[in-house]
Amino acid sequence: MNLVSLDDITGDGNTHSLVEAGDPRAGKYVQLLADPDNTGTIRVGGPNTTANRGLPLAPGASMNYSPVSEAMISFYPLEKIFYNAPNGDKLYVQYLVGA
Repeated sequence: MNLVSLDDITGDGNTHSLVEAGDPRAGKYVQLLADPDNTGTIRVGGPNTTANRGLPLAPGASMNYSPVSEAMISFYPLEKIFYNAPNGDKLYVQYLVGA
């Protein structure tokens, strides 16, 4: 297994997926961390995520998409995880790949 980090994400106030549509990257485990120096709250969720909808990540907070039963899901496609970050705020992402 390998732990991989995405490039740092800088918010622009709009909703985006972690990677572009069609990007095949996926992780058995995905961790997201809001930079402790952020000035606002980042929201994380599905495609309907907005500045007011989604799991809130306060500055310095993190969340995980943890491994689950292979019968349920074997990987989390990064293109299906969305975020909305205030302009200039940073989000860090790492994910675990491999068997």
